[in-house]
Amino acid sequence: MQHISKKLSLALLVSSVCFGAAWAQANPAAPNQSMATVGEGRMLVNISADVQEDVDADVVSITLSKQLEGQDQKALSDELNQAINKVIEMAKSDSALTVKTGNYSFWSNTEKDKSSWIVRGEVFVTSSDFEKVRGLISQVSGTMNLDGINFSLSDAKRKESEARLIAKAADAFRERASSVASAFAAKDYTIKRVNLQTNRVIGNGDVVYRAAKGLSSYSGGESVQLSSGKVSVQVTTEGEIALH
Repeated sequence: MQHISKKLSLALLVSSVCFGAAWAQANPAAPNQSMATVGEGRMLVNISADVQEDVDADVVSITLSKQLEGQDQKALSDELNQAINKVIEMAKSDSALTVKTGNYSFWSNTEKDKSSWIVRGEVFVTSSDFEKVRGLISQVSGTMNLDGINFSLSDAKRKESEARLIAKAADAFRERASSVASAFAAKDYTIKRVNLQTNRVIGNGDVVYRAAKGLSSYSGGESVQLSSGKVSVQVTTEGEIALH
């Protein structure tokens, strides 16, 4: 009887171990429940840090447009084409200006018993020389209208800003890692993985002028002041550290 009891106890113990292992496989810990996990006998922690700076926008892009309405679609298209070609020639005469054609469209407009054609075209001009862009706006005011102004960063200025921020982002990441290690009473930490991401955050200089819908675009008069404002550049570090 005692021999049977020992066999029964051993069988229950084996069953309990097997059940526990099966339950653990069927119910794994949910991923990403916490920023801290255990691996290789050490606590692994995911952390991130970001830095940013505001930079003066150094590139201006303008949209010039012309819209005509009338009965003769071909005559309207010819007049619009002449205006676009004239503006492109004027802009191309200055190597500091980059010019390209924009949207070109036409459609019929029917109101009660009256019908007409509307044609509209755009020209885009970009430059880092704000004064030359101001001059062009004045020169073409009788040919095409100013329809929008956009400011941005040149590739060279963006890369300069990112180079400064990457060093600051690395310092910020190490500072965050030290703070986390101290909070968990760890003696030290090892960086296991780091990712760097750069972003351009839209600032107050991106769009400073846009003709209101239903109103005429700017067509001359007092010279438009071009004030660029700021564009924010951001660098984010994200990675994993091991506490020990």
